Amino acid sequence: EEANHADGNWRHVAITWDGSYVRGYIGGVYKKRVAQSGSMNNNDWGDMYLGYRAGSEHLTGNMDEFRISNIARYTTETSFTPQTTDFTDDANTIILWHLNDGTGTNANDGSSNNLDGTLAGGTSWSTDVPYAGITSSVNDIIGGFIPFAR
Repeated sequence: EEANHADGNWRHVAITWDGSYVRGYIGGVYKKRVAQSGSMNNNDWGDMYLGYRAGSEHLTGNMDEFRISNIARYTTETSFTPQTTDFTDDANTIILWHLNDGTGTNANDGSSNNLDGTLAGGTSWSTDVPYAGITSSVNDIIGGFIPFAR
């Protein structure tokens, strides 16, 4: 489903893959699934770019709480209630970027795997925050992209 979400509101976006299907959710609402089989090798990712597409397309907007897990956290075509607090590290978390660092060029990994990202391509920090309960000093990424290498 394509839609223009450039209305200034924050949205929870989740994409899961269980080895058979990729599922997409916006705001906790199931949107679509696509058949995709295979396996994921956690040691062979190479570089990954967040907020960037080959060529010159970059995310225009803010991002907060990026997580990669070794399980599909949402697995059905039903809705769920999106979390409104920072994600926590657990045994299934591979990368956890809270994106609240606020200064510098690192997106520090909150998981035990130490897979920090590097802000690049004009990425900057913002004090715009997605939910109540975090202070105004918490900053989020806007624009650009974050590459990291495994």
